Amino acid sequence: MTIQQPIYFWALLGLLVPLIIHLWSRKSGKTIKVGSVQWMIAAENTRLSSIRFNEAGLYLLRSGLVLVVVFILLDVSQQQPKKAARLPTQWLLTEEAMLSHPTARLAIDSLQQKGYAIHLLQPGMPEVLPTQLTAIKTSLSTNSAKASNVDYWSFLRELDTQPAAPEQVWILAPNAARNFTGNRPQLSLKVQWLPLPIERKQVFLADALQLPNDSLWLSIGISTKEGTHLLKEKVKQQPSIQIKDLPLINVQRQQVSFATAPQNTVPIRQPKAQNVQLLYDNDFALDQQYLAAALQAVGEYIGVEVKVYATKKLDATRKTDWLVVLKKGKLVAKDYEKTGTRKLFYQAKNVAQWIISDSSQAQVHWLCQRLNPELNPQVLEVGLLEELTQCLFANPTATARIRKFDQRQLSNTQAVPQTIAQQRRSTVPTTKTQSFRGWLWWLLAVGVLIERVLANRGNSHYKLVTNQQKSLENTQ
Repeated sequence: MTIQQPIYFWALLGLLVPLIIHLWSRKSGKTIKVGSVQWMIAAENTRLSSIRFNEAGLYLLRSGLVLVVVFILLDVSQQQPKKAARLPTQWLLTEEAMLSHPTARLAIDSLQQKGYAIHLLQPGMPEVLPTQLTAIKTSLSTNSAKASNVDYWSFLRELDTQPAAPEQVWILAPNAARNFTGNRPQLSLKVQWLPLPIERKQVFLADALQLPNDSLWLSIGISTKEGTHLLKEKVKQQPSIQIKDLPLINVQRQQVSFATAPQNTVPIRQPKAQNVQLLYDNDFALDQQYLAAALQAVGEYIGVEVKVYATKKLDATRKTDWLVVLKKGKLVAKDYEKTGTRKLFYQAKNVAQWIISDSSQAQVHWLCQRLNPELNPQVLEVGLLEELTQCLFANPTATARIRKFDQRQLSNTQAVPQTIAQQRRSTVPTTKTQSFRGWLWWLLAVGVLIERVLANRGNSHYKLVTNQQKSLENTQ
């Protein structure tokens, strides 16, 4: 029993009302005719000394009615346990495309027969009922292997906060690296990835750049679970282009696409003139000369003008497309945030490439080796010009396209959230409140009706007795 409105306890003082009524109420006295009162002995007033209950049964009834009114005001209720639906303790989370793939479907059907609840990696994680799963036909169409963009960890975080979350979650989906964003979460869920019975490989066009003499410079991406790499191919522009071991490439309306995926088109970009501000110190005087010459050679190869402005002091007012900084010591990249659109900073790294992209900043690149031929004879090789061409005229939107088709997969250890020993607390009430107000109102109505009947019956009986006594006196 619980009391919702304890402020109304003061209403218990109402019990004094029927008590006072029954203590002080008196019936009319009997009239006796006498000839003279001089022989009567004076008597003391014994009203107070003769206080007693008058009609105790009616008093108890009226007191009970007052208590009923008090209970209504206090809103007396009772907490009762909720009947919770029995939920499966194990879930299988999968993508909708997996339901129609024959190989993946075998694993899904097997787990459902073992009592697993099948849920989709979609907002709200809807359940796939057995009848719905039976109605889905399997097919080896290209739709079942298309790339998907699902943030797996966000779904697991959402599921971990639900009070009816399962004890264990199995995931049958391509654990592509692009589908894991942010830091590895810490959850109380037990998560296990199932091996995907599908070999996933994506071959896609990442970029197409127009070159002089009706030539194209194509960037072709090949992505598997092991990694993603780009092929650079210079080809003659014509309606159909065949490259060894690759699907046929169609060129139409200044767009290129694979014949096997005509909907994934890439526009042919026209190269634009580039303004480069080259900032250097005395230690890099010779480096900047070779770099300036290499940049101009790249411009001649592409067929556009590349202007290089070399200076030892930063000119923040000059409009530049690229800022190149060749300095020794620790470089603070944020000092150059407001200068130029894209940046190339020198920082010695033990890598085979000349230029690498910053993993956290898409507009920042790092020159990893010196350009002084006295310190680095490899500067005279053609590899530098190729990487400068890719860097200088790279498509800024190509990164998002590569991510879209990226099939690199995380290992099961990396894809599983960190499990913490924490008991999940329910965020919804496990009990329901049942109020007794309805029953008390009915009890009050019945009690008032009984009280009125008893009170009227007592008054009628008293009048009948009084009338009989008067008739007897008159007869005498």
